Amino acid sequence: MEPDPNFPHAVDVPVPHFGNNDRVLHILAAAQACGGGAMVTTHGEPETAEVRRWFNRISTRTAEDADRLAARLSTFDARRVR
Repeated sequence: MEPDPNFPHAVDVPVPHFGNNDRVLHILAAAQACGGGAMVTTHGEPETAEVRRWFNRISTRTAEDADRLAARLSTFDARRVR
């Protein structure tokens, strides 16, 4: 997945096998709280595989926002990716 140059920092939140219905509102609220703005997307890894591991990616403008998101969503196994 190519990074958006306007949102160079990101956090990935794994989507569980049973879906993320219980998490999506938390993810969107955390993204909305970013002062510099944020973008939420979904992607699967590896990209060319038939069976993928899915993630919600929250891309931010600042490293500080990404660090704060990773800490806030750590109970969902969120991790910094760039």
